[in-house]
Amino acid sequence: MDKTKMFKQGTYVTNGKMCGIVSDYTDDYVNGRFIHFYVSFNNVDKNTICLEKCELNDGSFRKLNDSEINDFNQMLLKNGYIWDDDSMKVIKMEATISSVNQENKTEEMKETKPKFKTGDFLTSTDGDETFIFMRYEEDEWMLGWTIVFSIDECCNKCEVQRFNPAHPWQYSIDYEKEQFLCKLKGTCYVWHDNVKEMRKEYKINDGKLKCGDIIHFRDGETVIFKEITADKLKMKVWHAPTDGNVLTEYNRFIPWKYATGDEQDFILNIMAGNGYVWDKDENHFFSNPRMIRTNISDKVSSQPIEIQPINIPEGYRANIEKGTIYFTKEFKDGDFIKTKNDSTIAIFKEISESGEIIVYVEYFRKSNDFLTAEDVTGHDINQWTHATDEDIKWFKEKLAENNYKWDEERKELVNSFWVPENGETYFFISRHFNVIEAKVFDGEAHQKRLLLHNCFKTKEDATELAKEMKQMFINFNKEKYGK
Repeated sequence: MDKTKMFKQGTYVTNGKMCGIVSDYTDDYVNGRFIHFYVSFNNVDKNTICLEKCELNDGSFRKLNDSEINDFNQMLLKNGYIWDDDSMKVIKMEATISSVNQENKTEEMKETKPKFKTGDFLTSTDGDETFIFMRYEEDEWMLGWTIVFSIDECCNKCEVQRFNPAHPWQYSIDYEKEQFLCKLKGTCYVWHDNVKEMRKEYKINDGKLKCGDIIHFRDGETVIFKEITADKLKMKVWHAPTDGNVLTEYNRFIPWKYATGDEQDFILNIMAGNGYVWDKDENHFFSNPRMIRTNISDKVSSQPIEIQPINIPEGYRANIEKGTIYFTKEFKDGDFIKTKNDSTIAIFKEISESGEIIVYVEYFRKSNDFLTAEDVTGHDINQWTHATDEDIKWFKEKLAENNYKWDEERKELVNSFWVPENGETYFFISRHFNVIEAKVFDGEAHQKRLLLHNCFKTKEDATELAKEMKQMFINFNKEKYGK
């Protein structure tokens, strides 16, 4: 008895357990009609494709929707194959080059595999991975710098890895570059874009550190090294006494380097301005610099001298407790804050239990990108200060340009456009102008769509715009290049 439904040749189908592209049918007098596929995937193991003829007698097959067809083609591409509708063939990627004549070979390679150059930031089309391209190897695989998280060391590491050229890579947008460079700050490496080089400039563990060495942390603070703690997991350092205590402990995983002359002068001047003097001979700090040595004897006597005014560091507040002045950084919920180098401006929300700043919205001046999801910033708290009135006015204008408004009462960012809520279904237009259904989840791909306003309530709305976009390309080319 025939169970199998009849589908046209080249139709994408699935029965829930597997999916494939229909090739033909065979009839068996006893068992009925069997369906055959050009190529198929087992839904349990999508990484393995089957190009061999298989026979199935199952009436539960249905057509794949546009989103499922796109996923199917992506899996084919990941395995190094493409489906050609015109010839009804599964083509291996290498074959697309070798099958053409020598005259068209170069052009074909350009179309199927762009030649990237050293220093190009590349991101997978799903937005899951970004790396900086170095060079092609002999087998045409790509070599590049990437960032991986080390579970053993509990930190990010910059490594050189091989990447498959058959994977769909595209040039990174500014937001993706900014995120990559933000993660890079947690490593010992620095990217020098002017010379397209990755250089190791910081250290984590170094047995050569001596008491009195002045070092500079990757997060921006300069300190004077004292010793490694007994558990060998932290180091004790003298630092600018913002908390009233000059001696503190730092996690050894924070990347550092030996301080430059300017950085050394910076920390010593701050210490002196807060009443601490560094004794190089004894490798120690002592307080109260108003204790001076007289010319009459070798004894130290207290001589009253004029007390100079103390300038409150920008972004700090001064509190006096038991005759001691403490400088504390205070940000309130809803405060406009910025980095001291003016690279980033944000709206403060709270300090996490681990001491990290969480903001409602963050704007990167260099890339002109907004990060609108509540997130931990990539900067140390000491790098932040209060924004000026001029900064706040400019920031609100930038929000308005990007169709955002800050609601000071409710402490929330209001979008002028329709934005799907968490878990809500919406539609977006892919780079191939296909309309794809999706659900809101907390991920980079969704954030990119929000930034581009590529979110629609209905499939009809998205389809209407996709048609207009296609026609726009046609009209432009006719006007520009038409004969």
